[in-house]
Amino acid sequence: MKHTLCLIFSVLSLSGCEKFVGFGYHFYDDNRLSVYCYIPDWDDNSPKDTLINFSKEDLWNLSLCLGEDNVFHGNISYGLGTLDKLYSSWNADTVSFFIFDKDVVDNTPWADVVQNYMVLQRYDFTKADLERIRCQIYYPPTEAMKDIRMWPRYESVRKFSLP
Repeated sequence: MKHTLCLIFSVLSLSGCEKFVGFGYHFYDDNRLSVYCYIPDWDDNSPKDTLINFSKEDLWNLSLCLGEDNVFHGNISYGLGTLDKLYSSWNADTVSFFIFDKDVVDNTPWADVVQNYMVLQRYDFTKADLERIRCQIYYPPTEAMKDIRMWPRYESVRKFSLP
């Protein structure tokens, strides 16, 4: 079953990831109202990989809302805890977060999405990466994200500069 997320705009004002692990998603110059995201569950201690080794049912349906800043925002709330506990439970030093175009996933057989690696963006986050960007994830990636491992690579995706 797909995870359905309710957008709570006020949660985006989190001061970081210290006590409440939440991931803010920000889509610039993009008219999407919804995307699918994949982040491993808290208790997923399987080997982390950049392959799509999860099912369509494991995706989060992230609803986006246009903010006063003309940016589409969404949030995945992971609950109480810390990044240390999260990475410890994942038993990994780097974890891939995937973003998929909702229309592609809804209209393409999942086997084709996997075989053709139809990923809008993949970020390979270390704990230090997420701390540095304060758990705020941008698409397209911002200058602050250029040193994070990602696919497509930072140099090949369109850029957005924060005002």
